[in-house]
Amino acid sequence: MKSSLTEKLIVVLLSLALIPLILVSSIAIVDLNKVFKLFSLNTEAVQQNNFQESKRIIENLAQQNVKEISEHVVHEIELYLTAHPKLKLKDLQQNKDFQKIALQKIGERGYTAIHEVPSGVNRFHPNPEIVNIDLNTLAGGLPEFGRIIQAHLADGGKDLGGFYNWREANGTINKKYMFLRI
Repeated sequence: MKSSLTEKLIVVLLSLALIPLILVSSIAIVDLNKVFKLFSLNTEAVQQNNFQESKRIIENLAQQNVKEISEHVVHEIELYLTAHPKLKLKDLQQNKDFQKIALQKIGERGYTAIHEVPSGVNRFHPNPEIVNIDLNTLAGGLPEFGRIIQAHLADGGKDLGGFYNWREANGTINKKYMFLRI
Protein backbone atom coordinates (compact mmCIF):
# COMPACT_ATOMS: atom_id res chain seq x y z
CA MET A 1 0.00 0.00 0.00
CA LYS A 2 1.46 3.25 -1.09
CA SER A 3 1.06 6.45 0.77
CA SER A 4 -0.33 9.33 -1.08
CA LEU A 5 1.46 12.60 -1.38
CA THR A 6 -1.13 14.20 0.91
CA GLU A 7 -0.50 11.65 3.62
CA LYS A 8 3.26 12.23 3.33
CA LEU A 9 2.75 16.00 3.58
CA ILE A 10 0.56 15.60 6.66
CA VAL A 11 3.23 13.42 8.33
CA VAL A 12 5.98 15.92 7.46
CA LEU A 13 3.91 18.91 8.63
CA LEU A 14 2.93 17.14 11.86
CA SER A 15 6.56 16.21 12.43
CA LEU A 16 7.64 19.78 11.81
CA ALA A 17 5.01 21.00 14.25
CA LEU A 18 5.64 18.35 16.91
CA ILE A 19 9.45 18.58 17.00
CA PRO A 20 9.49 22.26 18.11
CA LEU A 21 6.63 21.53 20.52
CA ILE A 22 8.61 18.69 22.07
CA LEU A 23 11.75 20.86 22.28
CA VAL A 24 9.86 23.77 23.83
CA SER A 25 8.13 21.43 26.28
CA SER A 26 11.48 19.90 27.30
CA ILE A 27 12.98 23.33 27.87
CA ALA A 28 9.89 24.39 29.83
CA ILE A 29 10.11 21.32 32.07
CA VAL A 30 13.79 22.00 32.79
CA ASP A 31 13.01 25.67 33.50
CA LEU A 32 10.06 24.71 35.72
CA ASN A 33 12.31 22.40 37.71
CA LYS A 34 14.74 25.29 38.18
CA VAL A 35 11.88 27.58 39.24
CA PHE A 36 10.57 24.99 41.71
CA LYS A 37 14.06 24.49 43.17
CA LEU A 38 14.55 28.25 43.47
CA PHE A 39 11.09 28.62 45.02
CA SER A 40 11.89 25.80 47.43
CA LEU A 41 15.19 27.43 48.44
CA ASN A 42 13.48 30.81 48.85
CA THR A 43 10.74 29.20 50.92
CA GLU A 44 13.35 27.60 53.18
CA ALA A 45 15.16 30.93 53.51
CA VAL A 46 11.90 32.69 54.40
CA GLN A 47 11.03 29.97 56.92
CA GLN A 48 14.50 30.21 58.48
CA ASN A 49 14.19 34.01 58.62
CA ASN A 50 10.73 33.71 60.21
CA PHE A 51 12.09 31.20 62.72
CA GLN A 52 14.98 33.49 63.66
CA GLU A 53 12.66 36.49 63.99
CA SER A 54 10.20 34.49 66.12
CA LYS A 55 13.06 33.28 68.31
CA ARG A 56 14.29 36.88 68.75
CA ILE A 57 10.79 38.07 69.70
CA ILE A 58 10.31 35.25 72.21
CA GLU A 59 13.73 35.89 73.76
CA ASN A 60 12.91 39.61 74.08
CA LEU A 61 9.59 38.78 75.75
CA ALA A 62 11.32 36.35 78.12
CA GLN A 63 13.93 38.98 79.00
CA GLN A 64 11.22 41.53 79.72
CA ASN A 65 9.27 39.00 81.81
CA VAL A 66 12.34 38.08 83.89
CA LYS A 67 13.20 41.74 84.42
CA GLU A 68 9.65 42.61 85.55
CA ILE A 69 9.51 39.66 87.93
CA SER A 70 12.88 40.61 89.42
CA GLU A 71 11.62 44.16 89.98
CA HIS A 72 8.55 42.80 91.79
CA VAL A 73 10.67 40.47 93.92
CA VAL A 74 13.02 43.30 94.90
CA HIS A 75 10.01 45.41 95.89
CA GLU A 76 8.50 42.55 97.93
CA ILE A 77 11.83 41.96 99.70
CA GLU A 78 12.15 45.65 100.53
CA LEU A 79 8.64 45.65 102.02
CA TYR A 80 9.33 42.49 104.04
CA LEU A 81 12.64 43.80 105.39
CA THR A 82 11.03 47.12 106.29
CA ALA A 83 8.32 45.26 108.21
CA HIS A 84 10.89 42.96 109.91
CA PRO A 85 13.97 45.16 110.50
CA LYS A 86 15.47 43.01 113.28
CA LEU A 87 15.75 39.75 111.30
CA LYS A 88 19.32 38.68 110.57
CA LEU A 89 20.52 36.76 107.48
CA LYS A 90 20.41 33.41 109.32
CA ASP A 91 16.82 34.11 110.45
CA LEU A 92 15.80 35.08 106.91
CA GLN A 93 17.38 31.92 105.45
CA GLN A 94 15.23 29.82 107.78
CA ASN A 95 12.08 31.92 107.39
CA LYS A 96 9.57 30.17 105.08
CA ASP A 97 7.64 33.39 104.38
CA PHE A 98 10.79 35.19 103.26
CA GLN A 99 11.88 32.19 101.17
CA LYS A 100 8.54 32.31 99.32
CA ILE A 101 9.34 35.89 98.37
CA ALA A 102 13.03 35.33 97.57
CA LEU A 103 12.60 32.09 95.62
CA GLN A 104 9.88 32.51 93.04
CA LYS A 105 9.35 30.29 90.03
CA ILE A 106 9.66 31.87 86.57
CA GLY A 107 8.29 29.76 83.72
CA GLU A 108 9.06 26.05 83.66
CA ARG A 109 12.74 26.07 84.63
CA GLY A 110 13.42 29.58 85.88
CA TYR A 111 13.48 31.03 89.36
CA THR A 112 14.65 33.97 91.40
CA ALA A 113 17.66 33.78 93.71
CA ILE A 114 19.51 36.28 95.89
CA HIS A 115 23.24 37.00 96.10
CA GLU A 116 25.23 39.62 97.97
CA VAL A 117 26.99 42.52 96.32
CA PRO A 118 29.99 42.97 96.21
CA SER A 119 30.96 39.51 97.54
CA GLY A 120 28.93 37.47 95.06
CA VAL A 121 27.93 34.98 97.74
CA ASN A 122 24.59 33.40 96.96
CA ARG A 123 22.26 33.55 99.96
CA PHE A 124 18.97 32.17 98.60
CA HIS A 125 18.70 29.56 95.86
CA PRO A 126 16.28 26.70 95.08
CA ASN A 127 19.26 24.32 95.06
CA PRO A 128 20.48 24.17 98.70
CA GLU A 129 23.98 23.17 97.52
CA ILE A 130 24.42 26.66 96.05
CA VAL A 131 23.32 28.56 99.18
CA ASN A 132 26.23 30.44 100.84
CA ILE A 133 28.50 29.66 97.85
CA ASP A 134 30.54 32.35 96.10
CA LEU A 135 29.03 32.49 92.60
CA ASN A 136 32.47 33.37 91.19
CA THR A 137 33.53 29.77 91.89
CA LEU A 138 31.00 28.61 89.28
CA ALA A 139 32.63 30.71 86.55
CA GLY A 140 35.13 28.00 85.59
CA GLY A 141 32.50 25.47 84.53
CA LEU A 142 29.95 28.06 83.37
CA PRO A 143 31.93 30.82 81.59
CA GLU A 144 28.94 32.86 80.30
CA PHE A 145 27.38 32.78 83.77
CA GLY A 146 30.68 33.84 85.31
CA ARG A 147 31.15 36.69 82.85
CA ILE A 148 27.70 38.12 83.67
CA ILE A 149 28.14 37.75 87.46
CA GLN A 150 31.63 39.27 87.40
CA ALA A 151 30.47 42.22 85.27
CA HIS A 152 27.55 42.79 87.65
CA LEU A 153 29.75 42.67 90.75
CA ALA A 154 32.53 44.79 89.19
CA ASP A 155 29.99 47.51 88.45
CA GLY A 156 28.79 47.62 92.07
CA GLY A 157 25.64 45.62 91.38
CA LYS A 158 24.27 47.70 88.52
CA ASP A 159 21.29 46.17 86.69
CA LEU A 160 22.54 43.72 84.09
CA GLY A 161 21.09 40.85 82.07
CA GLY A 162 22.40 38.16 79.78
CA PHE A 163 22.07 34.64 78.42
CA TYR A 164 24.18 31.80 79.79
CA ASN A 165 24.33 28.03 79.95
CA TRP A 166 23.39 26.56 83.33
CA ARG A 167 23.96 23.04 84.62
CA GLU A 168 20.77 21.81 86.29
CA ALA A 169 20.79 19.61 89.39
CA ASN A 170 20.14 16.59 87.11
CA GLY A 171 23.27 17.41 85.06
CA THR A 172 21.56 18.76 81.93
CA ILE A 173 22.69 22.07 80.45
CA ASN A 174 20.00 24.64 79.61
CA LYS A 175 20.26 28.10 78.08
CA LYS A 176 18.85 30.63 80.52
CA TYR A 177 18.50 34.36 80.87
CA MET A 178 19.22 36.17 84.09
CA PHE A 179 18.59 39.71 85.11
CA LEU A 180 20.61 40.96 88.07
CA ARG A 181 19.51 43.86 90.26
CA ILE A 182 20.90 45.49 93.32
